[in-house]
Amino acid sequence: MFQINIFLLLFAFLFLSGCGSNPTKNTTDVLAHSNQLHKKGDYKAAAEGYKKATTQQSSSTSTETAVANNNLGVMHYEGKGVAQNLSKAYQLFSKAAAAGLANAQYNLGQMYHIGKGVPRNLNKAKSWYKKAADQGDIKSIYTLGLMAYKGEGERQNSIKAKKLFQQAAAKGDPYAKTYIGKMYFAGKGVGRNFQEAAKWFLKAAQENNHAEAQYLLGVMFYKGKHKNFKKAKQWFTKASEQNYAPAEAGLGQLYYRGQGVRLNLAQALKWTIKAAEHGFPDAQNNLGMMYFKGEGVKKDLVLAYKWVSLASKGGNKQARQGRNFLVKQLSVPQITRGERLAKKWRLQHNAH
Repeated sequence: MFQINIFLLLFAFLFLSGCGSNPTKNTTDVLAHSNQLHKKGDYKAAAEGYKKATTQQSSSTSTETAVANNNLGVMHYEGKGVAQNLSKAYQLFSKAAAAGLANAQYNLGQMYHIGKGVPRNLNKAKSWYKKAADQGDIKSIYTLGLMAYKGEGERQNSIKAKKLFQQAAAKGDPYAKTYIGKMYFAGKGVGRNFQEAAKWFLKAAQENNHAEAQYLLGVMFYKGKHKNFKKAKQWFTKASEQNYAPAEAGLGQLYYRGQGVRLNLAQALKWTIKAAEHGFPDAQNNLGMMYFKGEGVKKDLVLAYKWVSLASKGGNKQARQGRNFLVKQLSVPQITRGERLAKKWRLQHNAH
């Protein structure tokens, strides 16, 4: 979620958002070229360009230097184009933040918030978020709202959280719109109001094509008082087009149960596998059960064990029960194979 300044280009790269400034010619060219290299995935050349831009003092403004320092800091933080160096990232963000760059102030807030590269310090995180928020940084406004809602670094304050979410939503932030919907849906911090929840989910879904909001609309049609499985499928499909795992799992369940569609175990298996491979524990458990029962796939208790083990590790309570049941059904060599397959999947997906 770290922010990179793309310098006059309205472009997002791996969740890193940008903003512009008014640079002078030479450094402008260096930064613009580096941003294009970054966009293309040539991280090493991009990092070299950003480093060059930080040293062009005679032809650059303080804003330009700050942008270059921030962008280079992101690359050091992520280990792209350069060796990962969190201390260096912190130094570069600090320089850019001191120059007043909102993106860098947000990035420092993230480091203190997460406690990566620096000791976790929620007060310092809030302080940097506030500096960026005062400049209108949407992510910082939203994150301050989230901290207020969860009671991070302060007493839980739903009224303050909603106000901050509304500020971010007014600036177009889809996460803030969705979170307001969640508050109304759950009745936490506001009176429960499904119509208001749906309104906010719809704003994020339509205005921002926000996958989570699309999925939550699907959930409302799937589980709500006035069920409509066909509409649930429409919204799950939209979110699934963005590889949103919970929505993929939702489609799998619709096909598995024949709700809003004809029962189709092949389609159920397809969508459940997609969600399971994306690491969604509920889908992993469902896939394990399909292998256990031989539904839509050849019965295979070892693969069933693999998937329920992964789901259990991910926190699915039903999967824990299923795993304990399978332990009693399988031989030691079968359990060993299942554990090996689960470990291999975790390594391939960088999951712990």
